[in-house]
Amino acid sequence: MRKQTVVIISLLSFFVALFFNEYNLHLIRKSNPLNVESNTKSLVQNETICSADDVDYLSPVVNVEAGKGWKRSPAVSNDDSYRRTPGYSLLYYAFVKPFGYAAGHRALKYFQLLLFTISVSLFCFTVFEITKNKPATILLTLIYGIMPYFHGWVYFTITETITPALTVIFLYYLVKAYHVTEVKMKSASYAIASFFLGCLILTRPYMAIAGAMLAIFLLYDYYNQEAKRRGVFIKNSILIMLVPLSMVGVWTVRNYHVASEIVPLEKRYSPQSLDRMKPEFEGIFSFAKCWGEDGSYFNSYHQPFYFSSLRGDTGSFYIQKILAAWPSSVIEEFGYTRLFRILKDHQRALLMEKPYFDNHIAMPDRYLPMQINVFNRYKELIQEYKKNHFLGYWVRTPSIYLSRMIFHSNTAHLFLFQNNKNNLGMNIFRGLLLFIHVFVYIGLFFNLLFMKIKLNKFIFVYIPLLLIIFFIVIHREIEQRYMLPVLPVMLAGSGFALLKVISTYSKKQAPIAPD
Repeated sequence: MRKQTVVIISLLSFFVALFFNEYNLHLIRKSNPLNVESNTKSLVQNETICSADDVDYLSPVVNVEAGKGWKRSPAVSNDDSYRRTPGYSLLYYAFVKPFGYAAGHRALKYFQLLLFTISVSLFCFTVFEITKNKPATILLTLIYGIMPYFHGWVYFTITETITPALTVIFLYYLVKAYHVTEVKMKSASYAIASFFLGCLILTRPYMAIAGAMLAIFLLYDYYNQEAKRRGVFIKNSILIMLVPLSMVGVWTVRNYHVASEIVPLEKRYSPQSLDRMKPEFEGIFSFAKCWGEDGSYFNSYHQPFYFSSLRGDTGSFYIQKILAAWPSSVIEEFGYTRLFRILKDHQRALLMEKPYFDNHIAMPDRYLPMQINVFNRYKELIQEYKKNHFLGYWVRTPSIYLSRMIFHSNTAHLFLFQNNKNNLGMNIFRGLLLFIHVFVYIGLFFNLLFMKIKLNKFIFVYIPLLLIIFFIVIHREIEQRYMLPVLPVMLAGSGFALLKVISTYSKKQAPIAPD
């Protein structure tokens, strides 16, 4: 692949992303001149797009600057110290500390744009290295660089702004290390890949699955080495694997020092924190996910129930709204009265939490008996559902989540699209994005059947499939952005499927030679 071609595509991607995101900011400012805080529809420091998750990633820095320590707001307990891994927050701190908040946000968004542009060039080199096909490489790189799947996040201040780029950089150095023969260059490339793996894990913990990619590459490379060099290669490999492990280890030691508790990455549910991530929430959400509840729809009836209880309003109206939202078959099976009583006790548990929220103090370091009781009753419902709906729970519901994962255009976060739902041109573009997104998943399942090279199949098929299974079977909660960190890997892998289809079609169209 000629460097000139890569530079042209990268510059094109940079200017497309710059124009696209600046225009999106312009529309937000125009639509919301008073900048009333609203998820994806308002701005932070007039520079970056507001997100409901900003509190997780930005508030630790704000609290450090205010002398409260590295804690997520409201910063009232040790549990606030490790609600999220520190990867993105450290990047935010690196810009806010020297520049201040307004200039820091401005510099950060342009840095994220630059990081994305660099990843475009590395994506191009990586795809060409593994496909050796220039047209396919250019097509896939243009999709990566121009379509807003990835650059549509660079003006946000959450993990999705950088995780795709980190994945691409990690993959680039992994592939480079495997293909070079000079020992020092190979070791250096693997070391850089392992460093970016550590950054990925500390930014989006479930990307620890990429550690398997590094291990498999090292294993394959080991067997390709001459016998006399294998001892040196083993020593280098151990040092290479220690890089991400030590990065996570430093954070783990810090967490233990803060709370005398081993927390390797982050802790979602904790007794002391002032948020809704408590046993009763885990119980009701897990029960709703039995039949494939959509997270946004769940929030539409749970949040009024939750916030009204914390205000002291425990009227039955909110419970009735939940029961009206649940499938009639579920109400009939478990009984309206039984479900009503569980929700009423859930409401009482929230009312017991109210004094802590009102006084802005940490909750006890152990869950309240009422919280545990409500959780166990939801757990009974879940066990009954699993028993009575084996195929529904293990087949139908994962299929629902899989369809939500695949069939979308990845534009739900962009005001530009949401503000133009009746615009024909925008809807055509949205349809194109949907088509490409579906194609990437079709390519994945195509490669599962027809890809022959084991190393490629492990990287471009098995790793994404493991994440898919995790989200649709175990986690059972899908937002469009959840697969974003691994989507560049899937996009690169779809090149194999594309070439296979083109090759097969060309053979069928070739004229039959005369006898």
